[in-house]
Amino acid sequence: MIACADISLETGISWGGQYDGRPRNMLVKLPSDEHNFDRALAVLRSSVFALCRVEKIEAFAVEAAMMNVDWQHSKYAAFLLVSLSAVAREAAKAAGAQIIEPVAASTWRAKFLGSARGTTAELKRRAMDRNDLLGWTYQNNHNTAESNCLWGHCMALRYRHWAPNSPARRDAA
Repeated sequence: MIACADISLETGISWGGQYDGRPRNMLVKLPSDEHNFDRALAVLRSSVFALCRVEKIEAFAVEAAMMNVDWQHSKYAAFLLVSLSAVAREAAKAAGAQIIEPVAASTWRAKFLGSARGTTAELKRRAMDRNDLLGWTYQNNHNTAESNCLWGHCMALRYRHWAPNSPARRDAA
């Protein structure tokens, strides 16, 4: 059972096992103002820990945090994403999951969407379109759509017989 997260203030988390052809998912909406930062960390930690324990998650991956600080991304945004990512990974580890190295968005997009080129808005739209094509639910949220795609990418790497909507046969695993 693998779980994957697209970390943000609306964190998408997707999970499933090698016999699942499609992910299950949830959206964790975190408090967004600077005064509730500690509460946001606590909410994400408890959500990831509980998911990993209840669903018996064996491996946990996050999309690598954006590290750009430019006119579009503040230092605080980078700090927030790195902090949330660290807390999610720690919670999964504390619940007994193996931690998979953070996956660069360009890596999973190139493999699962066919290309990592385009604007951020175009790439998020392509992730939602891919989910629609596969018939996967994503709660009408691009973060959940992207966590589904990250999950699909990780599933294909971990289970060589797995393909979207075609779970590995129990005798082939």
